[in-house]
Amino acid sequence: HRFSILHAAIHKLFAAQLKADEESAAKDGEVSNASKYCPHEGRGGFLQYHGDSIAKILFPQFDGADEKKHSLRRLYRKLRTSLNSANNHIAEIFLSTQRAEQLFPGMICAGAYSKTHKALLNVDKKGNERYPDEGRRCLRARILKTIEKDPSRMPAPSDLAQLAEQLVALHGSETADEGERLLLRASYRNAVLELRKSVDAAVQEARDLVGKLDLGDEERAAALAQASAQPLAVAIDCTLSQTNTHPVSCLLAMVLSDCEALPAAA
Repeated sequence: HRFSILHAAIHKLFAAQLKADEESAAKDGEVSNASKYCPHEGRGGFLQYHGDSIAKILFPQFDGADEKKHSLRRLYRKLRTSLNSANNHIAEIFLSTQRAEQLFPGMICAGAYSKTHKALLNVDKKGNERYPDEGRRCLRARILKTIEKDPSRMPAPSDLAQLAEQLVALHGSETADEGERLLLRASYRNAVLELRKSVDAAVQEARDLVGKLDLGDEERAAALAQASAQPLAVAIDCTLSQTNTHPVSCLLAMVLSDCEALPAAA
């Protein structure tokens, strides 16, 4: 395989980090997110091959022994599970191990807010309280208080299509939780601001490039105008191409429209 050298290097990096995390966890130290994102057999496809390759580096006694593949995967799975349990960066672990009282908004990443916001706010699909648990109630209160005080502390979502689908579902719901509405509005706000920053950075880069060209006044003015318009047009095209549904496309267009309406960064 033409990428075999690259694959082997990545396998070694994952194995080294997992080994370092295992040693750190044994001393009650912090661990990385390697165990959360490393390939494994549960992901299927080619990721299963990558997972087995990493596992063989960690447990060389099984290297080349196909008949012991299940034992190899069991050890690898056990290692990942133990490291995930020791990881204070994975919000889902705090919830699943009944430690919601130890989880604070600043510890929750954008992906967790996007994928598990209902669980974080302790609401079910109908907008009712999910668990009569005081720890989860306190976590919900902390999250909502943080958003109300400073929405910018909410991490901007990385998946606009997913945010759009959530907002569409929320708009069509008559029983949606008000806390969920507040959280998604903050996510929308920060998505717009983050996109605006990206567009501004692209515009500035293009303008700097135009400034280095040997152009006449009219040509320079036209080039600068094009430099200012093109990044947003590209953003619209790329973002809308990620989704297949008309409502979501419209909502994403609204995000980009609001982004364009914001004043450019100084």
